[in-house]
Amino acid sequence: MTISDERIYLEILSPDNVVNEYVEWMKDEKTVKYLKTKLTVYTLDSLKEYAKNMNESQNDFLFGILLKDSHEYIGNLKIGGISQIHRHGNIGLILGNKKHWGKGYGSEAIRIATRCAFENLNLNKLYAGVNSENVACYKAFLKADYKEVARLQKHLFFKGKYVDSITVERCRELNDVT
Repeated sequence: MTISDERIYLEILSPDNVVNEYVEWMKDEKTVKYLKTKLTVYTLDSLKEYAKNMNESQNDFLFGILLKDSHEYIGNLKIGGISQIHRHGNIGLILGNKKHWGKGYGSEAIRIATRCAFENLNLNKLYAGVNSENVACYKAFLKADYKEVARLQKHLFFKGKYVDSITVERCRELNDVT
């Protein structure tokens, strides 16, 4: 499955497309500092296995984020934990290539994935948990028309202090589906 927008496209990340660049992102402290799995040691084999498991799952989709003009691989986006009964799932992303940070690719990827979730996967809602210190991610979700719906005060231990966990969501509207 490939879905695109103006500047980027999302393509299912197969184990064959997992490259050392992905491993390097997962070793970079700045890149993974907000991830729940930031203390995990990743190898090429473990990331290929992760992609394989995601591809075999009926409730999870792992996409590579690529630039349309150069096909450069800049990150990943996951729609996961899909409930077929309730028609919702969670969304998360990582922009591993730091030279592309701050250019709006995160919000564009979120918008594309949300459209896919509503139109192709027939979901009613996507939601995400965001560390309150991760301002760029929070803004990317707001820019993609997600709304803050909950804030758990001092819920996460981050860099020696407790910080809030913010839940954002976007529900399917009638005009979201053509």
